[in-house]
Amino acid sequence: MKLRIALIVLILMLFAPVQASKLPDDLWSYINKELPKSSQRFDSVIVVTKDTMYVPLYPAQEQEVESIKIDYTYPADKSLKSLPEVVIFNNNYVLLKLFKDKSGTYGVTKNEDLPLKVRLGVMPQDMLVPPGLKIPESLSLILGDLVIPSISDASMIVNKDGQETKITPLAGQILANELFDKGNFKELNELKNKKIYVSSNGSKFINVYDENSASPLYELKLNALPLKITASNISKMAVTIYFQNKNAEIMDLQDERIIAQEQLEGAPKDVIIDDGRNIAYISCPEINTIYVMEIPSGRLMKAIKVTEQPAKMALSADKKSIAYIDRNTQDLYVIELEDKYTTRKIGKTKNASSLIFEKDFIYAVSRTQNEITVFNAIKSTVEHQISINKKPTDMIKIGDKIYILCAQDGTIDVFNTKTNKVTDKISLDKKGFYSNITKIPNQDSVIITGYNTKKFAILDCSTDKITEQRDLDVQVSNLLIIDK
Repeated sequence: MKLRIALIVLILMLFAPVQASKLPDDLWSYINKELPKSSQRFDSVIVVTKDTMYVPLYPAQEQEVESIKIDYTYPADKSLKSLPEVVIFNNNYVLLKLFKDKSGTYGVTKNEDLPLKVRLGVMPQDMLVPPGLKIPESLSLILGDLVIPSISDASMIVNKDGQETKITPLAGQILANELFDKGNFKELNELKNKKIYVSSNGSKFINVYDENSASPLYELKLNALPLKITASNISKMAVTIYFQNKNAEIMDLQDERIIAQEQLEGAPKDVIIDDGRNIAYISCPEINTIYVMEIPSGRLMKAIKVTEQPAKMALSADKKSIAYIDRNTQDLYVIELEDKYTTRKIGKTKNASSLIFEKDFIYAVSRTQNEITVFNAIKSTVEHQISINKKPTDMIKIGDKIYILCAQDGTIDVFNTKTNKVTDKISLDKKGFYSNITKIPNQDSVIITGYNTKKFAILDCSTDKITEQRDLDVQVSNLLIIDK
């Protein structure tokens, strides 16, 4: 009789409207206490480390308990800290450990003799299912309505001729010679244990390199021409917006596939990421809106309406405010994210190519006036205007210095935020047009690239010296560098 009731409840649960999955607070507190470095993904999958994850099984009937305890583990008598394959809690929730084999395909325990609570549990129905997931026949009910995507269906990888390859996006290691000759390219210490994603002007493809490759290992095909791709080195998620396209997409850089797509009401112009909160902010000037998108679900949490046409943006260092430029007037505004989204005008910019919002000051460089302007974000005043070299296209702040890429003169102007003076000018190769500066994660070095040059340079910001200048086989419009 109890089994029949459980099956009826299970069927009702499968056909009920799917809500965003979240573990009960007391259960999550217990898990997080035992595994303090773990996090709960948007689909309630527990991420312990980059390579260790648990899938929760929701029970047909949750048991009310005074405190969470472990009733069963496989192997037997293990603590959660020892990361067993199967865990059953006294409230009937179950955790199944995900395994990855040598080919990169995920699976769960092979034990066919598990308690009924495991076999009648159901995986989160909004779960991001790994392609080719292997589940024993005895546990087939746990899928519910989920469908396991095939590896070929999920792969974004194509070769140079546009043909799909047989390489799984979940493969732990992809050898360079599986697709292309590696080329003669010595290792760069700055890129050790990094993965590099490069998009070229006018191309729908992202070239994927590792630390040693002169030629791309493979390519990822996007759905349109990317306007901007930005990523979090923490979550390993990237957000892409496109030219004259209303879509915003989230790509899992570990699994190398698009996991969420949202069609906005207007074409986006800029996107920035809050790493700590796993949120992306997307500006759409034609509809006077800044969207707040959850990562990695892609759910639109908020559409912030403003009177201006927000275009280029910068997130404040404390993540509590956004500076943006009105596309129509070039006026600079700040919107408070924790104070009912109130906005205030700060000042006027002139063709600003880049913004930095640091503490009480906003830095803007003008590509036509060849100057950097320092705005006081509290007083809404201009504190300083300093001349710099011609055609500044990008800048980045490291420590107390702002490195300004001045493309026409082929220099990087070093601006000291303590003295508000340009203290150094670093010369680059003047052949071509450098346009972007990209921070190398967990280092004091940056890479300088350009959409009109097949070159790159590495700048050590601890010494303000160019340590490498190399040729590339592509022109770079977007560059992502992620820790492996």
